[in-house]
Amino acid sequence: MIGGAGDIGAAISNQFCDLGATVTATGANEADLARTLLKPRAGLALATLDVTDDAAVTSFAGKYQRVDALINCGGILARDKEFEIETFMKVLDVNLTGTFRTCMAFQPRLAETKGSIVNIASMNATLALPRIPAYCASKGGVVMLTKALALKWAEQGIRVNSVARRLCRDRDQRRRPRRSRTLSAHCRPHRVQALGTAGRHRGRRRLPMHASLAICDRHRCRRGWRVSCGMRG
Repeated sequence: MIGGAGDIGAAISNQFCDLGATVTATGANEADLARTLLKPRAGLALATLDVTDDAAVTSFAGKYQRVDALINCGGILARDKEFEIETFMKVLDVNLTGTFRTCMAFQPRLAETKGSIVNIASMNATLALPRIPAYCASKGGVVMLTKALALKWAEQGIRVNSVARRLCRDRDQRRRPRRSRTLSAHCRPHRVQALGTAGRHRGRRRLPMHASLAICDRHRCRRGWRVSCGMRG
């Protein structure tokens, strides 16, 4: 569970633990692990991992003899500062290249178990916002990376999907006032349900879903779509 120490990652990690999985949740550094919402429980381990470090990612993946699922939930953004080239490249390195690094590092183990990769994307993969150009670009890249890997590794039995979530306000964001009603609808981290694969709207017509793109939402968005995420929050 890459980025499992974050708020959304913690919700997904706890869900997997509830289902009986053995989970390792990572944070970028010790400070991330110290502030995580995750509490000690059976089947859960915490570890630090810098996804921008090739050697660290390779070493981390090599510690595991069996891997059934890889969830890439690590990500950063820097409002307004992303117009600086150094910050822009840093966001892409974490969000997009970091996702690619972990996918490549765990691919051999996932091939052995016919496992699954789920990359956490964002509504900003298709809906841009003006203050976060690097974040939007990186999440769009995550969606297309997911599609490419799904095609490449299908013959090995590895399923690769992405979850394009909408706005989820973390602890820091909840302390800030809302800027407008446009983005006021949100889901809290404990509401995030993982691995949604199908959906319906009010007329119960099935949503057109790409093989490598799923939508995870708070059951009903502003447009009236209702999404089935497998579990009710």
